[in-house]
Amino acid sequence: MSHQSERIPLAKKIIDYTIYLFVRLISLTTTFMPMRLIDRCGKIVGSLLFQLVPSYRKRLITNLQLATTLQSKNKKALAKKSLQTLCTTFLEFCKFSHMKNFDKIFHNENPEVLSSLQQKHKSIIIAGSHLSNWEALILNISYLNKTLAIGRPFKNVYIYKWITKNRERFHGKIITSKNTISQSKKALKDGKIVGILFDQTMLKGGIETQFFGRTVWTNPLPAHLAYRTKNPIIFYSCTKQKGKFHFKYSSPLEINFDNPYKEEVQKITQSLLNLLEKEVQGYPEQYLWLHNRFKKKPSHHAN
Repeated sequence: MSHQSERIPLAKKIIDYTIYLFVRLISLTTTFMPMRLIDRCGKIVGSLLFQLVPSYRKRLITNLQLATTLQSKNKKALAKKSLQTLCTTFLEFCKFSHMKNFDKIFHNENPEVLSSLQQKHKSIIIAGSHLSNWEALILNISYLNKTLAIGRPFKNVYIYKWITKNRERFHGKIITSKNTISQSKKALKDGKIVGILFDQTMLKGGIETQFFGRTVWTNPLPAHLAYRTKNPIIFYSCTKQKGKFHFKYSSPLEINFDNPYKEEVQKITQSLLNLLEKEVQGYPEQYLWLHNRFKKKPSHHAN
């Protein structure tokens, strides 16, 4: 972090560090809060932001309206609930940073899928998403498994270092986009799990797919790794039900290695999105609709 910090202007360092201290204060406060109170506070903060920040409200409602096949009658109410979920997710992560045992709030619905695959292959590619609490998703899989996860760095280096430290405190290792493919292949060769949150917009290097009736540009890395390394790939989801986080693994996706690379990667990626779409239909208020998922690709990025 030192080399990166040297390039940051002093004023920005002071602002970033002040924000970091504020976040750590919130984190310390959550230590003494039960999960029910955290959920209630998240809803209150989310409701306030929905009313006080028009840009958030507009983007949420617009994205939900663009999701033409989403089965929801009142998308404005859904937009508000989605922002409440996001605020709760932040507070939950702050709480998680002080927790050592998650047995009471983490529930794996079908752990036999993962254990069976590990006995046969050891190395597995897991595609996750921003449904419910993705930080819980990362912690749950790395709690008992050696895992390499790929994440985008934060502009605030102090917060990013703190988040990374918490994500890595069990058996996880977080890397950024630099040398992603080579590091992922090495991790798979070493018998580790490689986890990727694949569902955010990727204009440069993304492939054209369909999501809720719209064209979106999706990260092909999970499919690429599965095709090139011939390791199994599964979809991994998290939903929050009655105060507990429920994790579920899909069956391994079918891969036809006789098909051309581009065709098969396209098929695998679309299959992952189809599985995600099905989960989101069941819990639409838990999805990260604030992210501009339906962003159009600029002409200079066109294939």
